[in-house]
Amino acid sequence: MILMMILCMAGCGSKEVGVEVEVQEESVTQEETAISETDLTEEEISFIKEIPVDFPFDELYPSKPYSLTLALQEEPAGAYQLILYNGRGEVLQQVPCGILVEPMQFSYDWIFRRYGPDLEIFPAGSSTGLLFQWEGEQFSEEAVEIPRYSKMQGSAMLTIEEDETVQTKKLYQLNEEQKCVEEARGWRLQKDTGELEIHNYLDNQILFQGIVPLNEEGNPVNEVYYNMLFADDLYVWWEEAEETAIPTWLDEPRTESTEESKGIEPFENIQQVAFGNNGHTVEYESREALLADCGFADSTPMYEYYDRFDNLQLELYYDEASDRFCGIVYEYNINGEKKKWAEMYGFTINTVWEQKWPGEIPLSKQNIYGYDMGNYEELIEYTPSGLPEHICYQGVTERERELGELSEALDIVMELNYVYRDDGTLFYREYWHDSMEFETTLSYLYSSYDDKGRVVYERGYITHGELEYYYIYKDEGKKPAYCLEIDHNVGYAIPNIVRYQ
Repeated sequence: MILMMILCMAGCGSKEVGVEVEVQEESVTQEETAISETDLTEEEISFIKEIPVDFPFDELYPSKPYSLTLALQEEPAGAYQLILYNGRGEVLQQVPCGILVEPMQFSYDWIFRRYGPDLEIFPAGSSTGLLFQWEGEQFSEEAVEIPRYSKMQGSAMLTIEEDETVQTKKLYQLNEEQKCVEEARGWRLQKDTGELEIHNYLDNQILFQGIVPLNEEGNPVNEVYYNMLFADDLYVWWEEAEETAIPTWLDEPRTESTEESKGIEPFENIQQVAFGNNGHTVEYESREALLADCGFADSTPMYEYYDRFDNLQLELYYDEASDRFCGIVYEYNINGEKKKWAEMYGFTINTVWEQKWPGEIPLSKQNIYGYDMGNYEELIEYTPSGLPEHICYQGVTERERELGELSEALDIVMELNYVYRDDGTLFYREYWHDSMEFETTLSYLYSSYDDKGRVVYERGYITHGELEYYYIYKDEGKKPAYCLEIDHNVGYAIPNIVRYQ
């Protein structure tokens, strides 16, 4: 018994390697026991001081009183370690940080976006910092060097350097596989001449190059448009599976009942989902196998849609004799080797719905479901040229009325943002409405327009995934010939198509 007591006392809080202690206290959780039994260092390290780090553990784990410090070692001079403690002050983890210079700046942004915010340490006078990922139980043992950035722009870190004549901005994305950051986009504005260059480094593309009008502060007059070219539609970093297959939705053969219903109008409004598509799912080993099996081998697509980076996003085939369609949609990612790759989703269509082109919904006065927004207060902001840039509707919501909890501040129930090219043609529109005030489907809808101001592509919300709309034009007119709807539903692209009369 005396020997057992000596061993327990020696093991408690010890940093010696290889000592296994049977913990009898019920208050020690299994997780904390597993971490504390992993010895931290073979030699005792002396610390001069510990700086508290205000990491938001309370928000993430209210029942687990973690605490974190940055400790200055006695040797070597200027070296620090992160020390993670449990609620009893026991060391759970020690992570070497190398030599740092005080005062340090700490930040806690969601960069890895897995278990919670991550810890960033920026030493005084340094243009770079250290990123430690919070992995749910402890921090990563290996730091990622990151730039000292101004703010997070979506999933990227934005840096800005500026003097009297030149403004330089860069977007960096985290390459988790290689444990480093990569330059994704670049911006260089010559303030005295208005010359602007926007680069897509990952595709080795120039997204824009030219002279732009500047305002009194030396920024582009149409700054919203150029910032969108610079910062939107960043790639997702994702490793490609070793074996890939193309999930495909095969439409059921056309029946007499569907023939009789071809004259109905499936959309009360252009984008509403008002009909289904009966079919079954299969998988193909390649694009060529899919097209061959569906009768479109060596065929020429009737329509192709490319995104802003010249990536093929949709290819659509059509057999006029049978009035059948076959298509593939592409979703692009980038892997740790900076190689771009695409997930493919196939589909066939045997039933073509027909209706008159009702025109695009005038969302400035009604929502996506045709609800009259005149019952709400309307606020409009305009561009310098007088075009609507931001439209907001606010008022008392139905849930407030039901609960009887009316507040003085009005709730925003619908918003629209417009982005225009320099020539005034509409480039992009963002739509949003309160899904609790109205319906959830298409509570957001993002619309892209060609250089003639015609809607060509839309992407919207649905609870099980996302909805896409491709508007296909055969001539220079404003009326599309077709609208193809793609319902991304649990790993499959389920299609419907309307032919406009």
